[in-house]
Amino acid sequence: MQRKQLIGMGMVGLGGLLMYGLLRWQPEGAFGFLLMLTGVLLLVLGAGMWVLTPRPAHAEPSPSLQESPSRPWISWGIALVCLGVFLAVQMYPKLPAALGLRARSIRAGEYWRFVTYGFTHRRWMHLAGNLLSLLILGTRLENQYGRLRFCMVYLLGMQGGGFAFLAFDGAGTCIGASGALYGVMGFLLSVGIADRAMMGRFLYEYLIPLALVGAAESLFSPGVSGWCHAGGFLLGLLLGLGYLLHRALSSK
Repeated sequence: MQRKQLIGMGMVGLGGLLMYGLLRWQPEGAFGFLLMLTGVLLLVLGAGMWVLTPRPAHAEPSPSLQESPSRPWISWGIALVCLGVFLAVQMYPKLPAALGLRARSIRAGEYWRFVTYGFTHRRWMHLAGNLLSLLILGTRLENQYGRLRFCMVYLLGMQGGGFAFLAFDGAGTCIGASGALYGVMGFLLSVGIADRAMMGRFLYEYLIPLALVGAAESLFSPGVSGWCHAGGFLLGLLLGLGYLLHRALSSK
């Protein structure tokens, strides 16, 4: 393991400890906000160094990352937008009600909420968890399958999660990028299980553990819309199976 990766792991650990301390003692005011922002930055930057550090020149290149060597600008851009909206929410606490997904608002014709809800977070732990997943899963999908496929899976996963929330839950307001990220997870999981050689160690070191943690969160965490997670994940699975079918037919 390279030095940059070790530094990244240390930053993630330090950011996690800082977040735990904030959750336990809940400091208020500008000091608490500064600590929260520091913890989020440590998690985001540390995860980026940990996951995105290239292998040494003598190492065998991963076949899954040869298709698109460019940087994952779309994933990074989404992370910055989510962070910017989160900071705006801290200044304007009523903003989630204006951007989140609500059944009565959709019935009133406010369909743009199907997009804005996926970039809105109220709690720093919610944001930090989603940014970490985005930097691990989103960058992988974008690098491996290209920006266009990543955008398609991300946005459709977001819509799948939103529709599932409205159809099977519909209580309160739904916010967060979780539906989109579960769509990314479902796509990578279906493709990775079918082609383990292409996905490599990423399948066992990151993807399956994240899927298990996500399933436990969806089932047992209070205040979490499991239907939104399930809708995004199912749509991601279907998109992954469609990709595999298209690849199989094209190779004949």
